[in-house]
Amino acid sequence: MKNKINLSEVYLDKETEKKVIEVINSGQYILKNNCQEFEEKFSKFIGCKFGILSNSATSVIQLTLMALDIGPGDEVITTSLTAFPTIEPIFHVGAKPVFVDIDETGNIDTDLIARKITKKTKAILPVYLYGNPINLKKILSLVRKYKLILLEDSCQAHGAEYQGKKVGCFGRAGFFSFYPSKNMTFLGDGGIMVTDDEKLAKKVRMLRDHGRSDKYIHQLVGFNMRANEMQAAIGLIQLKHLNRFIRERRRVARLYNKLLNNLPVSLPIEQANGKHVYHMYVIRLKERDKLADYLRQKNIYTGIHYPVPCHLQPAVVKRQGKISLPKTEKFCKQILSLPIYPKLTDVQVRRVTGEMNNFFK
Repeated sequence: MKNKINLSEVYLDKETEKKVIEVINSGQYILKNNCQEFEEKFSKFIGCKFGILSNSATSVIQLTLMALDIGPGDEVITTSLTAFPTIEPIFHVGAKPVFVDIDETGNIDTDLIARKITKKTKAILPVYLYGNPINLKKILSLVRKYKLILLEDSCQAHGAEYQGKKVGCFGRAGFFSFYPSKNMTFLGDGGIMVTDDEKLAKKVRMLRDHGRSDKYIHQLVGFNMRANEMQAAIGLIQLKHLNRFIRERRRVARLYNKLLNNLPVSLPIEQANGKHVYHMYVIRLKERDKLADYLRQKNIYTGIHYPVPCHLQPAVVKRQGKISLPKTEKFCKQILSLPIYPKLTDVQVRRVTGEMNNFFK
């Protein structure tokens, strides 16, 4: 469609096409050299010793919870304003997600976590929503005080930083997704767990591959949650460009901040001491639906991440009843994700903001 501006676009190049053909011709398709190389390079990029690839981030969250013996009767403190796959693994291992309301950034309110901690609490699973870190200083203090496990949902935050250190290695384990909309992708599903804990890494590595320590020796009852060579090869190319992708996303965000500053919308708030990587650029306004419809008529496509928070999802209400999180519920009624991706030009950003100015006239 002429002059169409998408919410996001995937980066593709000739090197990617060439590499895919090489993998097809190699005859090596599952957990071979490309997967091993990606695990090493990505974990090094984040700053962790070990990386374990899987078929999705949802899978590695579940496998990690299992490897840490988190299960029935246990509680995991987390946020409701996230993609549902954050909390699915908690249910799958038989534990209970305990939801905490959000702060002004949309992330979990670290000031409210302590009051949710009980004798059943085993872990805290914060989400770096839209690529924005949280106040990790407060989280780490609670983890030490109550002897809890910190697990980082970094699925939207590849390369994001807190106090100069990349997120994903502050806790026991960190999780990253390579779904097509992420800042770097496998052009399909895919995920990785990173950690400095060798024993945990070994157990998750076995669990993802039928629980085996060798081809015909199964130490555990595991799963088929393996990664494949073609997607890891694509990931290696994407990883080479990730720092540039982040710079370009931050460029787009800075221009949005400048051009939207005088409009009646709330702009993203970067975490103090943090580096936001803008997986999404999300504004808030009361007339969200009207603005989205108006922009769509102008061939500008937006999104809502997320219209229904996890605590209000039917599957959760059936299990846990109705829960009230006023700030989260208000936030979800006002949020609108604007187009953002590395190839988005300044001219296109000005077109988006120009149409928004016209809407508010």
